[in-house]
Amino acid sequence: MPVSARVLALETLGRVTTRRATLADALAAPAAERLDERDRALLHELVLGTLRRRGWLDHVLAGLSSRPIDRLTPGVLDALRLGAYQLLYLRVPPHAAVSESVELARRVEPRSAGFANAVLRRLHRGGPPPEPDPVADPMGWLTSAGSLPRWLAERWRDRLGPGPAIARARALLAPPPTHVRLNPRVGDAAGQLAAAGVDLRPT
Repeated sequence: MPVSARVLALETLGRVTTRRATLADALAAPAAERLDERDRALLHELVLGTLRRRGWLDHVLAGLSSRPIDRLTPGVLDALRLGAYQLLYLRVPPHAAVSESVELARRVEPRSAGFANAVLRRLHRGGPPPEPDPVADPMGWLTSAGSLPRWLAERWRDRLGPGPAIARARALLAPPPTHVRLNPRVGDAAGQLAAAGVDLRPT
């Protein structure tokens, strides 16, 4: 039976955060390569988005959890992060985001399912807390909505100043654009891509 994109996302986060594999290697694992195009895209979005927003996701989950999140089993925390990312940033039906993430938590630690369900349902019902004001509380914003670890937030604030540090953090949160290099040996590669609906702009 093929492994789902969400299960692979959980496994990939575990491998990356424990440094058992680089992100590129984890996303190129054979099980990921066997996914169809749509599921592979979902896998990449879940993993890259969750890593990019991890600081904010942890901030949100910490306010909803009855336990300190740094004491949760790492796989359970990753399942909660995946669920929160889907609820906050993807157009996934909320019931699917919650139920699939609860099943991921159950895979890691069966007794955590009820806890994961409660946390994610609270998020779905109440939404995330307001972000700290980046002008009044730049460090609060950088370490929560900005998703920076405190040591890096402090370094950027001290070296760049609060405004440029926040601007740099915002830039890191934006999904990077896709760049392609056309093979000059392929006839009208640009025309073929345009015919396929790909919008190209020279850079």
